[in-house]
Amino acid sequence: MRFWSIDCSHCNKETVLALENLYQKYKDKGFLPVAIHQSRPIETDDRFRKFDQVTYPMLVDEYGKVARQFGVVGLPTTLVLDEKGIVREKITGEAGIDTFEKLLTTVLYKGGVL
Repeated sequence: MRFWSIDCSHCNKETVLALENLYQKYKDKGFLPVAIHQSRPIETDDRFRKFDQVTYPMLVDEYGKVARQFGVVGLPTTLVLDEKGIVREKITGEAGIDTFEKLLTTVLYKGGVL
């Protein structure tokens, strides 16, 4: 789960796009990223057009209810959940896509990294 906002100055918007590549690479292994936008996106905001190519779920948490449930206090925050929905890894702030891949494969392969 990637908690982010288009207006967040600390959020690397390219990470949302890079997760698409990881999704294509690992979806057959059970990986499903979910981008959760904090605040309501405006349909006419052209900044969202570049995310049209994303095929994994992109949700809106306008009132921060989901973020509160997961203890998210700042953006960006990325959580890696296992198949039972248990948070196994949490990154507050940015990290490179290589770090995300290492964390997700550790969870996918039950502790063993590819």
